[in-house]
Amino acid sequence: MPRQCRDWLSSYIDYTLNQESPEQFHLWCGISTIPAVLGRKCWVDRGYFFTFPNHYIILVSASALCKKTTSAMIAIDMYNQVFKEAPAVAKKITLEKLMVNLGQLCKAPGNAS
Repeated sequence: MPRQCRDWLSSYIDYTLNQESPEQFHLWCGISTIPAVLGRKCWVDRGYFFTFPNHYIILVSASALCKKTTSAMIAIDMYNQVFKEAPAVAKKITLEKLMVNLGQLCKAPGNAS
């Protein structure tokens, strides 16, 4: 299949261009989807251990000022359309509910997605 965009991140920024959140929010939401898609299929061999792609990105802004949730939901919805078997958590949840969700998703040995 031929390539559909010159590079994914630039195309994602173009896709979100007319949305009201700051471009930096969309950039970091786009960056956050890359390790989510790669999962444990990509790694760096560090000799004694492997390093897997892993990002913890926090969007910081006053409530309703920069549309943090709106910008995050664009990336989350795009990810969830492709990876239905391991959906991203798209809402505020308690620590206990997060643990239950992770426990249900990661039942296969060696799967840490």
